[in-house]
Amino acid sequence: MTHRPTDYAYDLPLLGLNKSNNIYVDPHVYGNITRFLNHSCFENLQPFRYYSHHRDKSRMSLGFFASRDIIPGDELTIDYGTEWWKGKIEQSKKQNQTFYCCCDWVYCINPAPGKPQMNEDDAMKEMKRKIERNHAIVMLWKENNRKFK
Repeated sequence: MTHRPTDYAYDLPLLGLNKSNNIYVDPHVYGNITRFLNHSCFENLQPFRYYSHHRDKSRMSLGFFASRDIIPGDELTIDYGTEWWKGKIEQSKKQNQTFYCCCDWVYCINPAPGKPQMNEDDAMKEMKRKIERNHAIVMLWKENNRKFK
């Protein structure tokens, strides 16, 4: 099996930076366990650049940090970015195929036909509800762990 340029690569927007500072990640060439992170339109991880004590001082590292509370059993996800989606959709059209987002979010960038979707306002309310629910679960878990120490 040959590696196609976009099989594992994605474009990551870094928080607080403009689009020209996005980074292109291809974990097929140089990567680690994070190459297994899946896409979600409601991701729970955000990428941040950092520099470590690497032999090559120009080589930055990429870390993924929780953007909200994550409860045990939740999949760790990132947003592959709109450029990645545009490329995949274009590529599939050229091959007379279809390519849909398979994440479980209710306001999807490219949902499969029949996948229930909310409008943007309702999706924002659902996002807030889910964030508050996860936070409450994490706080209960922390409180219970303190009792047993």
